[in-house]
Amino acid sequence: MRNVFARYADCLLAQVFQSTACNAIHSIEQRTAKWILAAMERTGDESSVPLTHEQLATLLGVGRSYASRVLQSFKAEGILDARRGSILVRNRDGLRQRACPCNDAVKTHFEEVLRGVYPTEDADRSSA
Repeated sequence: MRNVFARYADCLLAQVFQSTACNAIHSIEQRTAKWILAAMERTGDESSVPLTHEQLATLLGVGRSYASRVLQSFKAEGILDARRGSILVRNRDGLRQRACPCNDAVKTHFEEVLRGVYPTEDADRSSA
């Protein structure tokens, strides 16, 4: 049990360090794209994210007007559209190209460190 908790602590610290580095070196545009992609993964919705401009600004640590300007630039590029209380993704590949790689780095670290803690799809298939 101690080993599992140590692995989780490792992952938590890696996530904190990656987040700190991301905030220091990546642009607001890259971080916006990263957060929207992460929200899509967590909600399971491929085209819409229930996120207001104010909520996005809070996630990014910027003012609402700045977050709105970033979303407007994405809208002008045909990547996103906004509705009251949600963001519609028009071009997921374009959004992925604009995002920084931080979420992927954290995911890779979690998969390496926590390998074997959670059942895999292969294990589920072999037990069926």
